[in-house]
Amino acid sequence: MAALSVSLGSRSYDGVMPIVRGEVSIPGVELRMKLDNNVPRLFSSLFQGESDVSEMSLAELIYYTSRDKVDFVGIPVFPSRVFRHAFLFCNPSAGVNGPRDLAGRKIGFQRWVQTAGVWMRGMLVEDYGVSPQAVQWYITSAHHWEDSSEEAVEPRDGSEVRHYTTASSSDMDFVCRALL
Repeated sequence: MAALSVSLGSRSYDGVMPIVRGEVSIPGVELRMKLDNNVPRLFSSLFQGESDVSEMSLAELIYYTSRDKVDFVGIPVFPSRVFRHAFLFCNPSAGVNGPRDLAGRKIGFQRWVQTAGVWMRGMLVEDYGVSPQAVQWYITSAHHWEDSSEEAVEPRDGSEVRHYTTASSSDMDFVCRALL
C-alpha cells in the first residue's frame, strides 16, 4: 500500500524531536518535517498551503474560524506545554499593585490575535473585572504574519485597539509579553 505523504510544520520542541529523528512513526504515513522557529512564517505556511499540517496559534485559529476564513480543521495537539498567561510585566513606576489597577490604563501586547494575549485579556475580564472597554489597548501588529499589509482587527467585545511605536511604548503602564 502506498504511504500517505504529509508535510508537518512545527518548531523544534523536545516533544517532536523523536518524530524528526525517525524514532516515532505513523504506519502508512510518510511524514515530511518542516522545522521552522520563525513563528510568523510557520503559521502562515498552513494558510498559504505550504504545509499539510502545522502548528497554529489557538487565537489565530479561533479568529479566522469564527470569521469563516479557513478551510482546515483544528485538532487538540499541544506541542508547547507552557502556561503562556503567566508572563505579565508592570512598569514599576506606574503604581500598579494588582490586576484591578489596570482599569483605565494602557496595556501593550505584541499582537492582538496571540493566544497568550487572549488568555490574559480573558483573565483580566473574568477573574479581575477589568472591562475591555476600560483599557487603552496597544499592539505592534494584529497577527503573526510577516505580511506588512495588516488587516484591521475589529474586536467583538468593544475594545479599542491602537498600534504603538517604539516612541509610544516607553510610557506604557503595563506591558504584556509572552515568550515565543
